[in-house]
Amino acid sequence: MAHKVYGSFENIPPSIRQHNLWARTLKLNQNGWEWDFSLTNELGPVFPALADDLMIELLGIAVKDRVIDIGGGDACFSRANVVTDAFINSNVHRSGRVLRQLQGTATRFEECFAEQLPFADQEFDFAYSRSVFEHTIDPAAACSEMMRVARRGFIETPTPLAEYLGGHPTHRWIVYIEKSNNSEPVLVFKRKPFVRAPFSYLLRPLFFNDNDFHFRWEWKYRNVVTTQFAWEGRFRFRIDDDLKPGYMDYDVPEAAAAAHLDCAVSAIQYGNVPLDVIKPDIDVTLALTPLHAEAYNAKGCMLFFAGERNSAVECFNMATRLDPRVDLYQQNLVAATSSVEAPVIRVVEDAYALPEMKSRDLIDCMLDAHDLEVGLVLLLNGLMASGSPRIRHIKERFTAVKALSQQLNTKPAAA
Repeated sequence: MAHKVYGSFENIPPSIRQHNLWARTLKLNQNGWEWDFSLTNELGPVFPALADDLMIELLGIAVKDRVIDIGGGDACFSRANVVTDAFINSNVHRSGRVLRQLQGTATRFEECFAEQLPFADQEFDFAYSRSVFEHTIDPAAACSEMMRVARRGFIETPTPLAEYLGGHPTHRWIVYIEKSNNSEPVLVFKRKPFVRAPFSYLLRPLFFNDNDFHFRWEWKYRNVVTTQFAWEGRFRFRIDDDLKPGYMDYDVPEAAAAAHLDCAVSAIQYGNVPLDVIKPDIDVTLALTPLHAEAYNAKGCMLFFAGERNSAVECFNMATRLDPRVDLYQQNLVAATSSVEAPVIRVVEDAYALPEMKSRDLIDCMLDAHDLEVGLVLLLNGLMASGSPRIRHIKERFTAVKALSQQLNTKPAAA
Protein backbone atom coordinates (compact mmCIF):
# COMPACT_ATOMS: atom_id res chain seq x y z
CA MET A 1 0.00 0.00 0.00
CA ALA A 2 1.43 3.39 -1.02
CA HIS A 3 1.21 6.31 1.34
CA LYS A 4 2.08 9.98 1.48
CA VAL A 5 5.27 10.98 3.30
CA TYR A 6 6.42 14.42 4.43
CA GLY A 7 10.09 13.64 4.76
CA SER A 8 12.33 10.67 5.34
CA PHE A 9 16.04 10.01 5.10
CA GLU A 10 15.30 6.90 3.06
CA ASN A 11 13.86 9.14 0.34
CA ILE A 12 17.23 10.88 -0.05
CA PRO A 13 19.95 9.42 -2.34
CA PRO A 14 22.61 7.59 -0.28
CA SER A 15 25.37 10.04 -1.27
CA ILE A 16 23.39 12.86 0.38
CA ARG A 17 21.93 10.84 3.23
CA GLN A 18 25.30 10.29 4.91
CA HIS A 19 26.35 13.96 5.01
CA ASN A 20 27.47 15.18 8.44
CA LEU A 21 25.55 18.47 8.05
CA TRP A 22 22.35 16.67 9.06
CA ALA A 23 23.69 16.31 12.61
CA ARG A 24 25.02 19.84 13.05
CA THR A 25 23.40 22.78 14.81
CA LEU A 26 23.40 25.89 12.64
CA LYS A 27 22.93 29.58 13.45
CA LEU A 28 20.68 31.95 11.57
CA ASN A 29 20.80 35.75 11.93
CA GLN A 30 17.90 37.59 10.32
CA ASN A 31 16.29 40.99 10.95
CA GLY A 32 18.27 41.36 14.18
CA TRP A 33 17.06 37.98 15.48
CA GLU A 34 19.21 34.90 16.05
CA TRP A 35 18.14 31.24 16.07
CA ASP A 36 19.86 27.89 16.50
CA PHE A 37 18.43 25.08 14.39
CA SER A 38 19.21 21.66 13.02
CA LEU A 39 18.63 20.27 9.53
CA THR A 40 16.44 17.58 11.07
CA ASN A 41 13.21 17.96 13.01
CA GLU A 42 10.29 15.83 14.19
CA LEU A 43 9.35 14.96 10.61
CA GLY A 44 12.80 14.21 9.23
CA PRO A 45 15.45 16.01 7.14
CA VAL A 46 15.16 19.67 6.14
CA PHE A 47 16.95 20.95 3.05
CA PRO A 48 17.84 24.63 3.78
CA ALA A 49 16.83 25.72 0.28
CA LEU A 50 17.31 29.43 1.03
CA ALA A 51 20.98 28.93 1.94
CA ASP A 52 22.77 28.31 -1.35
CA ASP A 53 26.12 27.58 0.29
CA LEU A 54 24.63 24.84 2.46
CA MET A 55 22.68 23.40 -0.47
CA ILE A 56 25.83 23.24 -2.59
CA GLU A 57 27.56 21.32 0.17
CA LEU A 58 24.65 18.98 0.95
CA LEU A 59 23.95 18.19 -2.69
CA GLY A 60 27.62 17.57 -3.42
CA ILE A 61 27.86 20.07 -6.28
CA ALA A 62 31.50 20.29 -7.35
CA VAL A 63 33.28 23.39 -8.63
CA LYS A 64 33.55 21.90 -12.12
CA ASP A 65 29.88 20.83 -12.30
CA ARG A 66 27.58 22.47 -14.85
CA VAL A 67 24.38 23.56 -13.07
CA ILE A 68 21.00 24.63 -14.45
CA ASP A 69 18.29 26.36 -12.40
CA ILE A 70 14.93 25.60 -14.01
CA GLY A 71 12.52 28.50 -13.50
CA GLY A 72 14.85 30.44 -11.21
CA GLY A 73 13.29 33.82 -11.86
CA ASP A 74 13.69 36.24 -8.96
CA ALA A 75 15.28 33.70 -6.58
CA CYS A 76 17.75 31.80 -8.73
CA PHE A 77 20.34 29.40 -7.38
CA SER A 78 23.61 31.30 -7.07
CA ARG A 79 25.62 28.29 -8.25
CA ALA A 80 23.71 28.03 -11.55
CA ASN A 81 25.55 28.44 -14.86
CA VAL A 82 22.21 28.74 -16.68
CA VAL A 83 18.88 30.03 -15.31
CA THR A 84 15.65 29.48 -17.22
CA ASP A 85 12.36 31.31 -16.77
CA ALA A 86 9.13 31.09 -18.76
CA PHE A 87 8.14 34.71 -18.10
CA ILE A 88 11.19 36.94 -18.17
CA ASN A 89 9.07 39.99 -19.00
CA SER A 90 6.17 39.20 -16.66
CA ASN A 91 6.26 39.03 -12.87
CA VAL A 92 2.72 37.71 -12.23
CA HIS A 93 3.94 34.26 -11.17
CA ARG A 94 6.47 35.92 -8.87
CA SER A 95 3.94 38.09 -6.93
CA GLY A 96 5.39 41.20 -8.54
CA ARG A 97 9.04 40.42 -7.86
CA VAL A 98 11.53 41.20 -10.63
CA LEU A 99 14.14 38.83 -12.05
CA ARG A 100 17.24 38.49 -9.94
CA GLN A 101 20.25 39.33 -12.06
CA LEU A 102 23.24 37.33 -10.81
CA GLN A 103 26.65 38.90 -10.79
CA GLY A 104 29.38 37.68 -13.12
CA THR A 105 29.45 36.34 -16.65
CA ALA A 106 29.17 32.64 -15.78
CA THR A 107 25.37 32.81 -15.48
CA ARG A 108 23.01 33.40 -18.39
CA PHE A 109 19.21 33.54 -18.63
CA GLU A 110 17.19 31.49 -21.13
CA GLU A 111 13.48 32.17 -21.68
CA CYS A 112 11.73 28.82 -21.98
CA PHE A 113 9.24 26.56 -20.22
CA ALA A 114 10.33 23.68 -18.00
CA GLU A 115 8.47 21.36 -20.38
CA GLN A 116 10.73 22.19 -23.31
CA LEU A 117 14.35 22.93 -22.40
CA PRO A 118 16.60 23.98 -25.33
CA PHE A 119 19.60 21.99 -24.14
CA ALA A 120 21.38 18.80 -25.16
CA ASP A 121 20.95 15.46 -23.39
CA GLN A 122 22.94 15.33 -20.13
CA GLU A 123 24.37 18.81 -20.77
CA PHE A 124 24.29 19.53 -17.04
CA ASP A 125 25.65 17.73 -14.01
CA PHE A 126 22.94 19.10 -11.75
CA ALA A 127 19.43 20.55 -12.22
CA TYR A 128 17.92 22.71 -9.48
CA SER A 129 14.31 23.88 -9.35
CA ARG A 130 12.48 25.62 -6.52
CA SER A 131 8.82 26.76 -6.52
CA VAL A 132 8.35 25.94 -10.21
CA PHE A 133 6.91 22.46 -10.82
CA GLU A 134 3.61 23.31 -9.12
CA HIS A 135 3.11 25.89 -11.91
CA THR A 136 3.86 23.62 -14.86
CA ILE A 137 1.20 22.99 -17.49
CA ASP A 138 2.54 19.50 -18.17
CA PRO A 139 4.47 18.19 -15.13
CA ALA A 140 5.23 14.87 -16.85
CA ALA A 141 7.06 16.70 -19.62
CA ALA A 142 8.85 18.92 -17.08
CA CYS A 143 10.06 15.90 -15.08
CA SER A 144 11.19 14.11 -18.24
CA GLU A 145 13.03 17.17 -19.51
CA MET A 146 14.81 17.66 -16.19
CA MET A 147 16.07 14.07 -16.29
CA ARG A 148 17.02 14.42 -19.94
CA VAL A 149 19.27 17.46 -19.53
CA ALA A 150 20.84 16.60 -16.15
CA ARG A 151 22.37 13.66 -14.31
CA ARG A 152 20.91 14.50 -10.92
CA GLY A 153 18.90 17.24 -9.29
CA PHE A 154 16.66 18.77 -6.64
CA ILE A 155 13.01 19.82 -6.82
CA GLU A 156 11.13 21.83 -4.18
CA THR A 157 7.41 22.66 -4.28
CA PRO A 158 4.79 23.55 -1.66
CA THR A 159 3.42 20.61 0.32
CA PRO A 160 -0.30 19.75 0.26
CA LEU A 161 -0.54 21.47 3.67
CA ALA A 162 0.99 24.71 2.36
CA GLU A 163 -1.39 24.72 -0.61
CA TYR A 164 -4.37 24.14 1.65
CA LEU A 165 -3.35 27.01 3.92
CA GLY A 166 -2.91 29.36 0.98
CA GLY A 167 -0.35 28.51 -1.67
CA HIS A 168 -0.51 30.85 -4.65
CA PRO A 169 -3.26 31.56 -7.22
CA THR A 170 -1.04 30.44 -10.11
CA HIS A 171 -0.38 26.98 -8.69
CA ARG A 172 -1.99 24.18 -10.67
CA TRP A 173 -0.81 21.13 -8.75
CA ILE A 174 -0.64 19.60 -5.28
CA VAL A 175 2.78 17.91 -5.12
CA TYR A 176 3.82 15.24 -2.64
CA ILE A 177 6.09 12.21 -2.28
CA GLU A 178 4.51 8.79 -2.20
CA LYS A 179 6.31 5.76 -0.83
CA SER A 180 5.48 2.09 -1.41
CA ASN A 181 6.92 -0.74 0.62
CA ASN A 182 10.52 -1.50 -0.41
CA SER A 183 10.34 0.74 -3.47
CA GLU A 184 11.78 4.06 -4.51
CA PRO A 185 9.79 7.25 -3.79
CA VAL A 186 7.37 8.62 -6.37
CA LEU A 187 6.80 12.34 -6.96
CA VAL A 188 3.04 12.77 -7.38
CA PHE A 189 1.23 15.69 -9.04
CA LYS A 190 -2.48 16.07 -8.28
CA ARG A 191 -4.79 18.78 -9.56
CA LYS A 192 -5.35 21.52 -6.97
CA PRO A 193 -8.89 20.82 -5.76
CA PHE A 194 -10.04 24.38 -5.13
CA VAL A 195 -10.00 27.87 -6.61
CA ARG A 196 -10.47 29.88 -3.42
CA ALA A 197 -8.06 29.03 -0.58
CA PRO A 198 -9.95 27.18 2.21
CA PHE A 199 -8.00 29.07 4.92
CA SER A 200 -8.27 32.42 3.10
CA TYR A 201 -4.49 32.97 3.36
CA LEU A 202 -4.94 33.64 7.08
CA LEU A 203 -1.31 32.85 7.90
CA ARG A 204 0.09 35.18 5.26
CA PRO A 205 0.22 38.34 7.43
CA LEU A 206 2.32 36.43 9.98
CA PHE A 207 4.86 35.67 7.27
CA PHE A 208 5.46 39.39 6.77
CA ASN A 209 5.19 40.54 10.39
CA ASP A 210 6.17 37.79 12.83
CA ASN A 211 9.88 36.92 12.85
CA ASP A 212 9.43 33.66 14.74
CA PHE A 213 6.71 32.44 12.39
CA HIS A 214 8.81 33.46 9.39
CA PHE A 215 11.75 31.44 10.78
CA ARG A 216 9.56 28.40 11.34
CA TRP A 217 8.02 28.60 7.86
CA GLU A 218 11.23 29.27 5.92
CA TRP A 219 13.78 27.35 7.97
CA LYS A 220 12.99 25.16 10.98
CA TYR A 221 9.90 23.44 9.54
CA ARG A 222 10.56 23.91 5.87
CA ASN A 223 9.75 20.22 5.32
CA VAL A 224 6.24 20.92 6.67
CA VAL A 225 5.50 23.52 3.98
CA THR A 226 7.67 22.29 1.08
CA THR A 227 7.98 18.96 -0.69
CA GLN A 228 11.74 18.43 -1.10
CA PHE A 229 12.90 15.84 -3.62
CA ALA A 230 16.55 15.04 -4.39
CA TRP A 231 17.30 12.49 -7.13
CA GLU A 232 20.16 10.83 -8.97
CA GLY A 233 20.09 9.18 -12.40
CA ARG A 234 16.31 9.07 -12.83
CA PHE A 235 13.22 9.33 -10.63
CA ARG A 236 9.65 8.07 -10.70
CA PHE A 237 6.67 10.40 -11.00
CA ARG A 238 2.90 10.10 -11.43
CA ILE A 239 0.29 12.59 -12.64
CA ASP A 240 -3.23 12.52 -11.21
CA ASP A 241 -4.96 14.83 -13.68
CA ASP A 242 -8.57 14.22 -12.77
CA LEU A 243 -10.08 17.65 -13.38
CA LYS A 244 -13.26 17.49 -11.30
CA PRO A 245 -15.84 20.29 -10.95
CA GLY A 246 -14.49 23.00 -8.65
CA TYR A 247 -10.87 22.04 -9.22
CA MET A 248 -8.35 24.63 -10.33
CA ASP A 249 -8.06 25.11 -14.09
CA TYR A 250 -5.82 28.13 -14.51
CA ASP A 251 -6.45 28.16 -18.26
CA VAL A 252 -10.07 29.24 -17.63
CA PRO A 253 -9.93 33.06 -17.24
CA GLU A 254 -12.80 33.23 -14.76
CA ALA A 255 -11.20 30.61 -12.50
CA ALA A 256 -7.77 32.25 -12.63
CA ALA A 257 -9.33 35.66 -11.93
CA ALA A 258 -11.30 34.31 -8.97
CA ALA A 259 -8.14 32.77 -7.48
CA HIS A 260 -6.11 35.97 -7.81
CA LEU A 261 -8.92 38.12 -6.42
CA ASP A 262 -9.35 35.77 -3.46
CA CYS A 263 -5.67 36.19 -2.66
CA ALA A 264 -5.83 40.00 -2.95
CA VAL A 265 -9.06 40.41 -0.98
CA SER A 266 -7.77 38.18 1.82
CA ALA A 267 -4.58 40.23 2.06
CA ILE A 268 -6.50 43.50 2.24
CA GLN A 269 -9.07 42.36 4.79
CA TYR A 270 -6.58 40.75 7.19
CA GLY A 271 -3.96 43.47 6.73
CA ASN A 272 -0.18 43.49 7.20
CA VAL A 273 0.58 42.37 3.65
CA PRO A 274 2.60 44.86 1.57
CA LEU A 275 0.51 46.64 -1.06
CA ASP A 276 3.08 45.94 -3.78
CA VAL A 277 2.46 42.24 -3.12
CA ILE A 278 -1.31 42.70 -3.42
CA LYS A 279 -1.28 44.80 -6.60
CA PRO A 280 -0.22 42.09 -9.13
CA ASP A 281 -3.15 39.87 -8.13
CA ILE A 282 -5.66 42.69 -8.68
CA ASP A 283 -4.02 43.63 -11.98
CA VAL A 284 -4.27 40.04 -13.24
CA THR A 285 -7.91 39.80 -12.15
CA LEU A 286 -8.87 42.91 -14.14
CA ALA A 287 -6.77 41.83 -17.13
CA LEU A 288 -8.62 38.50 -17.24
CA THR A 289 -12.10 39.87 -16.34
CA PRO A 290 -12.17 43.62 -17.13
CA LEU A 291 -15.76 44.19 -15.91
CA HIS A 292 -15.30 42.71 -12.45
CA ALA A 293 -17.00 44.95 -9.88
CA GLU A 294 -15.51 43.19 -6.86
CA ALA A 295 -12.02 43.59 -8.31
CA TYR A 296 -12.56 47.32 -8.80
CA ASN A 297 -13.72 47.60 -5.20
CA ALA A 298 -10.62 45.73 -4.03
CA LYS A 299 -8.41 47.97 -6.14
CA GLY A 300 -10.15 51.02 -4.66
CA CYS A 301 -9.43 49.75 -1.13
CA MET A 302 -5.79 49.08 -2.02
CA LEU A 303 -5.34 52.57 -3.51
CA PHE A 304 -7.12 54.23 -0.61
CA PHE A 305 -4.86 52.54 1.94
CA ALA A 306 -1.89 53.61 -0.20
CA GLY A 307 -3.00 57.24 0.16
CA GLU A 308 -4.25 57.60 -3.43
CA ARG A 309 -7.77 58.73 -2.58
CA ASN A 310 -8.71 60.21 -5.97
CA SER A 311 -7.79 57.02 -7.80
CA ALA A 312 -9.61 54.99 -5.17
CA VAL A 313 -12.79 57.05 -5.75
CA GLU A 314 -12.60 56.27 -9.48
CA CYS A 315 -12.45 52.55 -8.70
CA PHE A 316 -15.36 52.70 -6.24
CA ASN A 317 -17.33 54.62 -8.89
CA MET A 318 -16.61 51.88 -11.44
CA ALA A 319 -17.58 49.11 -8.99
CA THR A 320 -20.86 50.89 -8.23
CA ARG A 321 -21.70 51.32 -11.93
CA LEU A 322 -20.86 47.69 -12.72
CA ASP A 323 -22.95 46.30 -9.86
CA PRO A 324 -25.22 48.91 -8.19
CA ARG A 325 -26.94 46.15 -6.18
CA VAL A 326 -24.00 45.82 -3.79
CA ASP A 327 -24.36 48.36 -0.98
CA LEU A 328 -20.71 47.98 0.06
CA TYR A 329 -19.41 49.62 -3.12
CA GLN A 330 -21.70 52.63 -2.66
CA GLN A 331 -20.72 52.87 1.02
CA ASN A 332 -17.03 52.91 0.12
CA LEU A 333 -17.64 55.57 -2.53
CA VAL A 334 -19.45 57.80 -0.05
CA ALA A 335 -16.80 57.26 2.62
CA ALA A 336 -13.91 57.96 0.24
CA THR A 337 -15.46 61.23 -0.96
CA SER A 338 -16.39 62.45 2.52
CA SER A 339 -14.44 64.97 4.57
CA VAL A 340 -13.97 62.50 7.41
CA GLU A 341 -10.29 62.23 8.28
CA ALA A 342 -10.27 58.43 8.64
CA PRO A 343 -13.35 57.02 6.91
CA VAL A 344 -14.18 53.31 7.18
CA ILE A 345 -13.33 51.52 3.92
CA ARG A 346 -14.02 47.79 3.67
CA VAL A 347 -13.09 45.25 1.02
CA VAL A 348 -15.81 42.85 2.20
CA GLU A 349 -18.84 43.18 4.47
CA ASP A 350 -17.46 40.97 7.25
CA ALA A 351 -13.68 40.58 7.30
CA TYR A 352 -13.84 37.49 9.50
CA ALA A 353 -16.81 35.66 8.03
CA LEU A 354 -16.01 31.99 7.54
CA PRO A 355 -16.51 30.84 3.94
CA GLU A 356 -18.31 27.59 3.25
CA MET A 357 -16.03 24.82 4.50
CA LYS A 358 -15.69 21.87 2.14
CA SER A 359 -14.36 18.63 3.55
CA ARG A 360 -13.56 17.59 0.00
CA ASP A 361 -10.90 20.31 -0.20
CA LEU A 362 -9.06 18.77 2.74
CA ILE A 363 -9.34 15.16 1.57
CA ASP A 364 -8.53 15.94 -2.07
CA CYS A 365 -5.37 17.74 -0.91
CA MET A 366 -4.27 14.36 0.52
CA LEU A 367 -4.73 15.74 4.06
CA ASP A 368 -6.89 15.14 7.07
CA ALA A 369 -7.58 17.08 10.26
CA HIS A 370 -4.61 15.41 11.99
CA ASP A 371 -2.19 16.63 9.28
CA LEU A 372 -3.62 20.13 9.52
CA GLU A 373 -3.48 20.26 13.32
CA VAL A 374 0.12 19.02 13.47
CA GLY A 375 1.16 21.55 10.83
CA LEU A 376 -0.53 24.46 12.60
CA VAL A 377 0.97 23.53 15.98
CA LEU A 378 4.50 23.27 14.55
CA LEU A 379 4.24 26.49 12.54
CA LEU A 380 2.41 28.61 15.11
CA ASN A 381 4.02 27.23 18.28
CA GLY A 382 2.79 29.24 21.29
CA LEU A 383 0.61 31.45 19.10
CA MET A 384 -2.01 28.67 19.01
CA ALA A 385 -2.68 29.38 22.69
CA SER A 386 -2.82 33.16 22.26
CA GLY A 387 -5.96 35.21 22.19
CA SER A 388 -5.06 37.46 19.27
CA PRO A 389 -7.90 38.02 16.76
CA ARG A 390 -5.90 36.59 13.85
CA ILE A 391 -5.00 33.38 15.67
CA ARG A 392 -8.55 33.09 16.98
CA HIS A 393 -9.87 33.07 13.42
CA ILE A 394 -7.27 30.49 12.38
CA LYS A 395 -8.45 28.25 15.23
CA GLU A 396 -12.09 28.82 14.26
CA ARG A 397 -11.31 27.80 10.70
CA PHE A 398 -9.51 24.67 11.92
CA THR A 399 -12.38 23.79 14.26
CA ALA A 400 -14.84 23.99 11.36
CA VAL A 401 -12.63 21.76 9.22
CA LYS A 402 -12.15 19.25 12.03
CA ALA A 403 -15.90 19.04 12.64
CA LEU A 404 -16.52 18.26 8.98
CA SER A 405 -13.77 15.66 8.96
CA GLN A 406 -15.22 13.93 12.03
CA GLN A 407 -18.63 13.83 10.40
CA LEU A 408 -17.10 11.91 7.51
CA ASN A 409 -15.16 9.64 9.88
CA THR A 410 -11.88 10.52 8.21
CA LYS A 411 -8.82 8.91 9.76
CA PRO A 412 -5.28 10.28 10.05
CA ALA A 413 -3.17 9.33 7.05
CA ALA A 414 -0.21 7.02 7.62
CA ALA A 415 2.98 9.00 8.17
